[in-house]
Amino acid sequence: SAARQSHQPQVMTVLVVGAGPAGATAARTLARAGVTVRLLDRSKFPRNKPCGGGISLRVLRRFPYLEPALSRIGTHTVARLHLEGPDGDSATIHSRGPAALLIRRVEYDALLVALAQEAGAELVEGFDVVAVAQGAGGVTLKARDGRALDADVVIAADGVHSVVARRLGINRGWP
Repeated sequence: SAARQSHQPQVMTVLVVGAGPAGATAARTLARAGVTVRLLDRSKFPRNKPCGGGISLRVLRRFPYLEPALSRIGTHTVARLHLEGPDGDSATIHSRGPAALLIRRVEYDALLVALAQEAGAELVEGFDVVAVAQGAGGVTLKARDGRALDADVVIAADGVHSVVARRLGINRGWP
C-alpha cells in the first residue's frame, strides 16, 4: 500500500499572501496550472489603494488575457505623461500612440482577483498575517483572528513591508 501511495500524484498547496496585482496574477497562473491556491488578503474586496493608477500598455503584451478582461472596468489611455518627483524634478513624456493605461486600483485589483477566482483560486479575505512558521512539512500562517492555514509553499506578495518576509527573517523591514 505504501508503494502504491508513492505513485499517487502529490497535490501541492500554495498560499499567496497579498491580493494586489502581483499576488492575484501569481494565484491565477498557479490555479490555471492545476495547483491548489488560496489567495489571502487582510482587506475585503473591493478595496481601495491610493497608488498605482497607471500601467504601461506593454503589460498587455506580457499578459494578453488582460486586454479582453479590461472591458469589465473603466480605463483611459494617454499618450503624454507629465511626471513630477517629490524633489520637484519633472519630465514630460510624449508618445506617438497610447503609452499608458489609466485605471482605478479599486476596480483593477478586484478584476485581477476575479480572474484568479475564475481560474480556480480561493480568495480568503480579512486574513491579517501575524505569525509565520516554517517547518519540514511546509509553512503555517496565523491570522490576527486566530485562523491558521498550512501550505507547501507561500508566496509573499504583501508589499514592500511584507509581514511574511519579516517573520521569516528574509527582510527585517525598511527604515
